Amino acid sequence: MPDLSPIYRLDRAGDPAISDLDKLDAYFDGRQHDHLGVDWWGDHIPGSTRYLALKQHWSTKGLVAPDKQERSIVARRPCAQMGLAREINDTFTEAVIPEMPQVVVVGDRCATECLVELLKASMASLALSELRSKAGRSGASAMLVDVVGGDVILTVFGGPALHVETWARPELWIPADVVYQRKVIVSERSGGVVRAAERVRTTRYTETHVVEYEDVRCDWPADEPIPERSRREHYLGRCPVIWHQNTRCSDSPFGAHDLETEANLELCDRADQMLSALLAGTAANVEPTVWKSDSLTGMSIFPRVQKGTGKMIQLTENGKVGFLEISGTTIDAGWGTLDRIVERIERNTRCVLPRTSTRKGDRQKTATEIEAQSTSMTNKVANLRKVMTRTIEGLCVLLLRAAREFGVTWPGSGQRGIMLPPKMVEVEMPDPEDGEDGEDGGEDVKDPDGEAESMPTAFDPGTGEAITIRWPQQRRLAPAELPSTLAALQGVSGGKPILSRETAVAEAVTAIGRTDPEAELERIEHDEHEEEERQVRTFAPPNVAMEDAVGAAAASEPADDGGSEGEDLEAEEGGDDQIAGGQPPQDEE
Repeated sequence: MPDLSPIYRLDRAGDPAISDLDKLDAYFDGRQHDHLGVDWWGDHIPGSTRYLALKQHWSTKGLVAPDKQERSIVARRPCAQMGLAREINDTFTEAVIPEMPQVVVVGDRCATECLVELLKASMASLALSELRSKAGRSGASAMLVDVVGGDVILTVFGGPALHVETWARPELWIPADVVYQRKVIVSERSGGVVRAAERVRTTRYTETHVVEYEDVRCDWPADEPIPERSRREHYLGRCPVIWHQNTRCSDSPFGAHDLETEANLELCDRADQMLSALLAGTAANVEPTVWKSDSLTGMSIFPRVQKGTGKMIQLTENGKVGFLEISGTTIDAGWGTLDRIVERIERNTRCVLPRTSTRKGDRQKTATEIEAQSTSMTNKVANLRKVMTRTIEGLCVLLLRAAREFGVTWPGSGQRGIMLPPKMVEVEMPDPEDGEDGEDGGEDVKDPDGEAESMPTAFDPGTGEAITIRWPQQRRLAPAELPSTLAALQGVSGGKPILSRETAVAEAVTAIGRTDPEAELERIEHDEHEEEERQVRTFAPPNVAMEDAVGAAAASEPADDGGSEGEDLEAEEGGDDQIAGGQPPQDEE
């Protein structure tokens, strides 16, 4: 067992870099305003907790009271949020990984089949989407590959959650020693009473072992090593943690986040503040203030009454009453400004959001216009995929190593290994008329029904490790665009086919939501074969049809052991001649 350096309690909260990353992550969770203790109308939020803040957001109080207007707009917590950071992050994640890319092990078909099943069993598509999303928040993320009880477990971490002690290859950001330290709630018994206590739990991932350490108190001395509890070998040949950068960066393990700059974060704050002001102004117009003007006599005769259903406002002949509303184009101009802020954020982050303009008279953009504006986003997504390709290749290599080290089996087989669905193969059965050892020299034939028997077997992980990743297109043609596009392409090719039948069936099956193009193609070929046989039986000449009928009847009759072979042959020949329309044989003189 290798000797490892001691592990201490990490002061993550005191690290300025980690603190900045946590603040950045707050924009994607909607927590960037939680530190403000005053709501949008200037009232203090008791405790400044998240629950109370959400509760205050539902309160409609109209405009800010005059005695609280001195509070700066920056110091007030917005009553509504655009959620632009989260929307941009989700948009890029859906564009980078709309579905699991095709993975091929070069020159090894068995390894490719096994790898595809390993990716399905470990839910790699969801794990990669989570990995991309967390990398877009902080600039980097990581994935742990582990085998527990026959299942492949993929665990995703945000980059700030891990501490890398050493790097195996710093130029590629491949870690060699990673520490994962977090706070957990455990149950402890003291004096017959079970209490919940907060503890620090530490796990270490090296190139050979997974090491677990004892849970310690949160005030554990920072200069005292944490005792080791257990360790186990993972047999993967490298550190099981895969580090993933959002964008390629040679100077730091953290790349750029999806919003890219601090200026875009400030624009997100301004969008939230503008939206809150617009909602407050709209609420003031929906429930406006009533004003009343009358003479002193009228005011004394008809006192003030509270507005509402069933209330009556009485005035003298010269009295007036009305509503205090925000008039003119103030609110419309605010909505237009908000849209322009969002458009600026889209340009800066190179992201096209699927949204609708709120300005009056604005024509909605067509798909062609959106595509023209999304060129920069397409290029950015292509770069994000290049970085993701290396991550997926590393994941596939670790999955194949785990399958070769632990073995592959299926549920119910009684064997130990990584559990995958069985691979069904057709096995030819021996001829039942032959002996057990095949004394008659007969070869293995199919079963009496004419079909081989399917037997379950385990997937073969093979020996190849060269991985090729094939990404789907960023933009697929809509069903309404397919006929015109295919017609134009076929015209360019001179009317010749431009798609194979297999490709056309696969695209059609995918378009209607099916996932089994191979089975659909087999059904089509089977139906066509039956149709051809029906056409042959329908339009065949009478003599051919009669021969087929007689042949089928003869095959169904048992053989006659009595009589002369010559008589049988002569009768058979005569019958054939009569059936064929020829003359009966003449007696020789």
